[in-house]
Amino acid sequence: MSETRPPAVRNEFYTLSLGDVEITAISDGVLQVPLANFPSADAGSAALLAGAEAASGKVPIPVNCFLVRTAGNVMVVDTGAGALFGPAAGHLIQNLGLAGCRPDHIDTVLMTHLHIDHVGGLVTNDAPVFANAELVVAQGEIEYWQSPGFPEAAPERQRGSAIAATRALELYRGRISTFASGAALTPRIRTVPLPGHTPGHTGFVFDGGERQLFLWGDIIHSSLLQFAEPDWHYGADVDRDLAARTRIDVFTKAAEQSSLVAGMHLPFPAMGHVLRSEAAFSFRPLTMGAG
Repeated sequence: MSETRPPAVRNEFYTLSLGDVEITAISDGVLQVPLANFPSADAGSAALLAGAEAASGKVPIPVNCFLVRTAGNVMVVDTGAGALFGPAAGHLIQNLGLAGCRPDHIDTVLMTHLHIDHVGGLVTNDAPVFANAELVVAQGEIEYWQSPGFPEAAPERQRGSAIAATRALELYRGRISTFASGAALTPRIRTVPLPGHTPGHTGFVFDGGERQLFLWGDIIHSSLLQFAEPDWHYGADVDRDLAARTRIDVFTKAAEQSSLVAGMHLPFPAMGHVLRSEAAFSFRPLTMGAG
């Protein structure tokens, strides 16, 4: 990703109770990426982007993380871009503080995957940001980013992520746990394999007893484009065809089941419901303050 003319910093967090589990969406910022990052986009993209807060030829992509509090743990899911994209993002720690949480409070960092805008906030000044936390990642994801020759041998579109992921994994060495595809992490948290964007890309279902929330990671990058055109892939997808199939399957099930979903690139407060109209989908976000 790249950014230009970053928007003003937004101090944003939004907390939702699921019963025994409390989830707070934390804004890390908003990136402006080239429309060319969506290689399938056609002339119709101009209409889909009409009214968006974006420079010409750019697509706004929110970057979100999630603070999860349970009876036994204080967790964060993904860590945003850190200092790797300039002032447009990297606001996780500031907004965590506004939500009443410091990095040293975090005992677990759950990772949906290891792309640069998710691992960027793990490290600062060559030191772990979350000094007391265990890093929890899908085994298949670790294996991909530790492929022979990485980061130098990583595909061009993955190289920046490979460098950032390699650095983070080195600094958290000895505090990394992995899980098998589809495993339950606790009675309240289970994993959902969502392959395509990366081989080990994973979602998490949080069950608070009263209701559930499905955190789907990077199923989409642009709500403006990919709900209307779910087969449009993103340039950083490792397997673009599989990513599109996974996205359409997730959209379909979420709409059919009226699931409460959340995502790293959904418009803030980054939680809501998927609606379907024939082959197209749309997103209805939760209203801030509605809970």
